[in-house]
Amino acid sequence: MVCPRCGDGALRRHDTRPRGVWDGSDDPPIIPVMRVRCSGCRATHTVLPDFLTPYRRYPTPLREAVVTGAEPAPPCDERTCRRWVRVFQAVIVTVATWLTTNLRAELVSQRQDTDVLPTCPHPHSYAELHWLREFYRQFGHAPPDTGLFGWANTLCTSAPAPLWI
Repeated sequence: MVCPRCGDGALRRHDTRPRGVWDGSDDPPIIPVMRVRCSGCRATHTVLPDFLTPYRRYPTPLREAVVTGAEPAPPCDERTCRRWVRVFQAVIVTVATWLTTNLRAELVSQRQDTDVLPTCPHPHSYAELHWLREFYRQFGHAPPDTGLFGWANTLCTSAPAPLWI
C-alpha cells in the first residue's frame, strides 16, 4: 500500500485501535482496526474492513439496505434513515459523474470507443449506481462480494476529493 497523504512512502503496521460497529443492539460489538504509519511522511492511517466506511458509525451493508428499502425495520432512528437517503441522493450525482468520467478516460487510454457508454435510464438514483457497476464489471473492475456502496467507495478513494457513500 502507498500512503494516501504523500503518495510516496510505504505503509507499515503501527498499532490497532478499538472501533464500535453500531448494529442497533444495546451493546455494539467492538472490533480492532489496524493502524499503519507511512515511512515517508510519518502520517498514521486507519485501515477499515470492507463493511465500514470512514466517519460512519453504522455498517455499510445496513446503510445500503435502508437506502434501497430492503431493510424493513432498521435498528436506528427514523431521522437517521431519512438523512442517509438524503445524503445518498445528494452524493450519487457526484459519485456517478466521477465513475463515468473515470471509465471514459480508461476507455480512451485503451483506444476503445467511448460510445459504449450509453445514458443511464435512471439517472441520480440507486439504479444508476447498479447500472455503472455492471459497466465496470464488463471491464474487470468490480470487486467480488461487495455491495454497491462498498464497490463505489473502493473506486472513489482515488477521486481528487474522497467521496464516501
